[in-house]
Amino acid sequence: MDKIEYTKIAYLLGCYMVIVDKEINQMEVDVLDNYLPLSKEDELYHQRMQIFSDDEERMKLKDILDKLVMANYSVAQKTEIVTLLARIAYGDDYMASSELELLIKVGKLLKLDIGQIIEETQSESNKRIDSSQLSSLKRFVGKMENTIYQSFANSDKKSVVDMMLGGLGYSASIAQITEDAEKDLARVTRIIDDLNSMLNEEYNHLASIKPSSKKVSKEVLKIEQIIQGIRGSFNEIIDNSLTSNRDVLDKKRRNIRYFTIAFMGRTKAGKSTLHKVITQQENDDIGVGKLRTTRYNRSWYWNKLRIVDTPGIGAPGGEADTEIAKSIIDEADVVCYVVTSDSIQETEFDFFSTIKERNKPLYIILNVKSNLNQAIRLKRFIANPDDWRLGDGPQSIKGHIERIHDKLDGKYNMDAVRIIPIHLLAAQIALSGEQDSKTSKILFEASNISEFTNSVKKEVQLSGSLKKSLSVIDGTSYQINTIWHKIYTDLKSLKEGNEVLKKKQAKNHMFFKKELAQVEQYLMDIFKNTKKEFKNRASTFASEHYDDEEAGKAWSNDAVVKSINKRLEQQIQERFNDLNEKIKSELEEMIMDMRISLATNNIGSNVSGESVTNTRLAANVFVSVISATLFVWNPLGWSVAVLAVVGIIGSFLSSLFTSKSEKIRKATDKLRKQLSDSIDSGIDKNLKQVLENTRKSINDTYKSIDSVLKAYTKNADDIITDMDRLVKQVQEKENAINSLVSLRILDFVGKNPVKEISINEMGNQVLCDEYPVERDWQKQSIKFLYNTGLTDKNIQKIEKATQMTIKIK
Repeated sequence: MDKIEYTKIAYLLGCYMVIVDKEINQMEVDVLDNYLPLSKEDELYHQRMQIFSDDEERMKLKDILDKLVMANYSVAQKTEIVTLLARIAYGDDYMASSELELLIKVGKLLKLDIGQIIEETQSESNKRIDSSQLSSLKRFVGKMENTIYQSFANSDKKSVVDMMLGGLGYSASIAQITEDAEKDLARVTRIIDDLNSMLNEEYNHLASIKPSSKKVSKEVLKIEQIIQGIRGSFNEIIDNSLTSNRDVLDKKRRNIRYFTIAFMGRTKAGKSTLHKVITQQENDDIGVGKLRTTRYNRSWYWNKLRIVDTPGIGAPGGEADTEIAKSIIDEADVVCYVVTSDSIQETEFDFFSTIKERNKPLYIILNVKSNLNQAIRLKRFIANPDDWRLGDGPQSIKGHIERIHDKLDGKYNMDAVRIIPIHLLAAQIALSGEQDSKTSKILFEASNISEFTNSVKKEVQLSGSLKKSLSVIDGTSYQINTIWHKIYTDLKSLKEGNEVLKKKQAKNHMFFKKELAQVEQYLMDIFKNTKKEFKNRASTFASEHYDDEEAGKAWSNDAVVKSINKRLEQQIQERFNDLNEKIKSELEEMIMDMRISLATNNIGSNVSGESVTNTRLAANVFVSVISATLFVWNPLGWSVAVLAVVGIIGSFLSSLFTSKSEKIRKATDKLRKQLSDSIDSGIDKNLKQVLENTRKSINDTYKSIDSVLKAYTKNADDIITDMDRLVKQVQEKENAINSLVSLRILDFVGKNPVKEISINEMGNQVLCDEYPVERDWQKQSIKFLYNTGLTDKNIQKIEKATQMTIKIK
């Protein structure tokens, strides 16, 4: 194949390799540029811009892969393509799982063994890492510089401080930060791996449970399907947690060697411009002319810092951009939020709660906008370069700073929030090359950019190790707490709902027992009264019909007898209608109680997607219960029983009169006795049958309802047992990491009672038992439950560096 054609395919695949981890990393872009240098006028460069900006007109990855399949490449060409992709992936010296997946996919399509290529590329990366390490001598000198720096940390001698920030002391600090972070990452990786093993085990266990193979009613089968759905809901949480855990570790490994600063803010606030001014790196033209110019997180490297520029927050139609921006918060060691003096919006303050929730140190960069493009305005600015920042006139920025302070006070520890005003336009003009050196110097110093950059470097040297450790350890603790909260929230709702059903089971048992006793007594009473009425009528009837040859027929057609029959039928019908209404009312009350319980327990749940707490549970369970009840209970059947009573009595008496008419005529008294005996026999026989049918139907109704409830509660109990165990295991992992967080905090103020070697060798349970803490994520507090020796000054220093509230027992 033509070399130009396959290098284009390789280049476009390389573009997708750059963005597959949702970040445009400058070191990865450099690999792409070195492979095939392009001018901005080239069509291929335009295609790259479309891919990087996620343009709708971009060439799709699927189309590129299809071309790959159709092409007839030589082994050398295939190797060149895969090597390029591997080098791009390792451009930042770490291959993310998403990058590896794409590399494997390309290797399979090309039918090429990529194992050796990955090994060789990783080896190149390791050599780069080794060559960038400080020598022992430089680290020693750097540590000495840092010791001196501590004396000047709060000095007004700016020249001395600037010199220290740019020396070996700063490099030594970064090296130490990396070393400490790698130890912490190794520890939390072991904890996450253990947790993932537990989650996998529980996932497989839940997935292996199948519905009963025994023959069951369709209602019970429906309940088993519901239970399978609940198991599936928990497994979805577990599966998502496993993915999140892998992603969290992936992100932390990717930036472990750099102190990461994330630039965040609304669209057009100046984030991209700020990074250009700081890094002095030429920006490309991604997204020029569009409202949302940055569609992926983009990272550059400057003075051993990783600076990440994020998509704008709050732009129309930019919900996905906001989510991409949020994704960097966990990776960031410090968040710099850029706002503008001409438009500080309410939504920006709302977003700060997300940053606070992740316990991230915060810089608020106030980009003061004033027009310097006119010569007269620029001249006036240069004459008084600090007025925009220090002046008290109508253009004073004090009002903006006070508003920011007021909005955040109470949400943040404001002693730990730095609000730094900058004038980006002044810095841009200074760096444009259009002014003489003296004017450029005045403009750049006036822009106040140096205050920000020096403040960040100072932060790195004074508390960088703690902040990086918190990013690694505390960020992992947050992830585990999120998993715990999701499982616990749904588990709590499942427990509450299950308890409601169990109480209803017990109540139903008493209800049906009581109703059966009452119905039995009622039936015996009305049959007793009916018997008495029949006998009274029989006495009169015998006197009236002792000489009637068709007395039996006359009895059957007798208006009084029919009236007694009708009244008995109505009494039974009404009683069973009443019972049916009571049962329906009882079930409706059960449904209402369950729905109220679900609604109450679902308040505050932040679990996304369908969970065990939704109304699907109430609807499906109780539809099954009601359908089971109506299937068994049919009050219309009782009218048949009543007619049977009448029919049997009628047939008894008809036979009696037909066969004994001669005797009846001779002995009215004897007739009365025989009538009475026949009525006794018929009524008693029918009462017995009615009672048997009543008991059977009521008991069958109870059993049907109870079997449905038991099918649910028993299976729910099994799930609850499993999830209780998992919740406890997840909590133990979080507790271990929180104990580790507490020791790193004590490290920061020189109060750590444990040597580093001992921490690494200490088991999780020992760590929790000997150095227990209580963590409140809502209040962002950590309470030490062991003796620390912390002073008020120590606590103040910690709170300023961490944004945590520190409590001691």
